[in-house]
Amino acid sequence: MKRTCFFICLLSILFFSQDNQAQNKFHAEVNGGIVGNNVLGQNELSYWPDGWTSGIGLKYSLIPEVEIGVNASYSNLRFDNNRVGIIAPAVCCYRYEVTGNNAKVYETALSVQLNSMPDFFIRPYFTFRTGIYFIKKGEVYINSYEFNSLAKTNGNVGTFGDSGMNFTKIFAGAGIGLTVRFTNRFELRTQVMITGALGGGQTFLPITTGINCGF
Repeated sequence: MKRTCFFICLLSILFFSQDNQAQNKFHAEVNGGIVGNNVLGQNELSYWPDGWTSGIGLKYSLIPEVEIGVNASYSNLRFDNNRVGIIAPAVCCYRYEVTGNNAKVYETALSVQLNSMPDFFIRPYFTFRTGIYFIKKGEVYINSYEFNSLAKTNGNVGTFGDSGMNFTKIFAGAGIGLTVRFTNRFELRTQVMITGALGGGQTFLPITTGINCGF
């Protein structure tokens, strides 16, 4: 009986030792979180201050300290009509209403991740990313009308400025994150990143949490 217990313990130690030493070269990740906009001032999406984001990624470990990868994400930014500044004409009983649709941001990118203390259970990392934004502005509508005590009259609905347009931007970004390792194959990662369009104009601040699976 003692020999059997010793043999089982020895096999268990060898098994877990091999599992911990094994290095998974490929990693797939699914993440989601919140995203802030206008973090560095005015830009093309000034009326869409924040929203939610989700993404996927595939990474390859060159060495335990360095990973390279490809990423794709989708962000949905809410429209805030309080950010639309309109000077109303000084006409009696003139009123206007502002409504709009959310903006959408699609991202594809290449990334490099530098892992600090790769053998620790909890460890920080740094990431650098560059790629392309494809941005779809939401339509902004201005409904102007005259108002009296009985009803709205002479309504007129039109789009505001260049809302509803699509455009692309090349961007670069950097971030810091924290990895919590559950097993050799499954990790939890939380990351804060700031990305900006080259040449200025568009910046985002995504904060995400994701599950990373090695294979």
